[in-house]
Amino acid sequence: MSQTQGLLDFNAEPPPGPYAPHYRATDPETSRKAAAKHQASGKLSRNCTIVLAALQKHPRSTYAELFAVLSSSERETIPDNKEVLRRLNDLRSRGLARNPTVAGEIEKRACRVNGSTMQTWEATV
Repeated sequence: MSQTQGLLDFNAEPPPGPYAPHYRATDPETSRKAAAKHQASGKLSRNCTIVLAALQKHPRSTYAELFAVLSSSERETIPDNKEVLRRLNDLRSRGLARNPTVAGEIEKRACRVNGSTMQTWEATV
């Protein structure tokens, strides 16, 4: 298994590092159960793999732009652009994605999908 594959295996013990939890400490127990189910089902790892592959093909994209380039079969498991954003944050916490900077500031630009000013993302692997 490659190092990248190991970082995408959310059912395994994560390597040392700061990882974002999949629910807030103030969330109800139902949120914790939903997060555990998402992880145990393999969807979390699968969705991270899909988003990372899209990001590698389309660097410096917004999360909405990444959702727009997903295939119909990928959209069966990633139903909306918010799931893309969540998985980008997971990838960032594992060092596989980042927000590029320009002149020391996180790069932001008009999204080609919805016109809103948004952060861009790029893969680090």
